Amino acid sequence: MSVLLLILGILLIVLGVLCAITPLATLMAAGYLIAAVLIISGISGIITSFMYKVYGVNFVVNILAVVLGVLAMVRPGGIQTIDNILIYLFAAWLLFRGATTISLSLNLKKLGSGSEWILGLITGILAVALGIYSFIHPTVPAIAIGLLIAFYFIEEGIDTIAVSRVVKKVSKAAEEIN
Repeated sequence: MSVLLLILGILLIVLGVLCAITPLATLMAAGYLIAAVLIISGISGIITSFMYKVYGVNFVVNILAVVLGVLAMVRPGGIQTIDNILIYLFAAWLLFRGATTISLSLNLKKLGSGSEWILGLITGILAVALGIYSFIHPTVPAIAIGLLIAFYFIEEGIDTIAVSRVVKKVSKAAEEIN
């Protein structure tokens, strides 16, 4: 078991490095993953609704999820639409996060917290500027999202390797007890 986890961890790190080398291609592949998740989670929700005979808003949302996932997969440009939505959601998140950071910083200033509020103000302004820039030049968040996915795979690979070492130690300890 620990050897399989070690191999999986190494493969995840390699995948992460490949994603980091090609962040735009990684983002394009993310659209397929999101469409697949929509389809699978929607089908799961529909089955659950039938099992428990509960038909309401959740049932309708699950049907819509399946329809959207299938449309994204089969409709030309569907996956690209999902990728574009991700890009603009990221840009909107930057704007929102920047605005809330600026607001928090100004509230800290009113409380007389010293000069710590200045750093928050600066990072908030930078986040708003990056959000605006991301709306104008969507390649920036596309690369950022691709790199975030890459770093996730690398982190998950390192974590899996660490778990494989723990599994190995636990199995050795269990053998010694028996």
